[in-house]
Amino acid sequence: MDEVKWLGLVAAFFITVANFPQTFKMIRTGSAKDISTMTYLLLVIGNAAWLVYGIIKEDLPLIVGNSISTATCALILCLKLVSKRNKKAGN
Repeated sequence: MDEVKWLGLVAAFFITVANFPQTFKMIRTGSAKDISTMTYLLLVIGNAAWLVYGIIKEDLPLIVGNSISTATCALILCLKLVSKRNKKAGN
């Protein structure tokens, strides 16, 4: 594997791991009040588009990074929406 692919994998690692602290905090505290629904909706759409692009281009760093990023951003978005729904229901 050439240096450019390694650089791409390193970049994908950091971008992917960047969502983990927020996800763990939301799960631990059960609070999503400071999370922007629109931001995470846009991130899910953007990451999913990059994932499709990576699949079409057969680019491993794009596929790996964006598949995990899409999943973690989608999890954060789901937690936010569930939290909002529970709050409206009085739970």
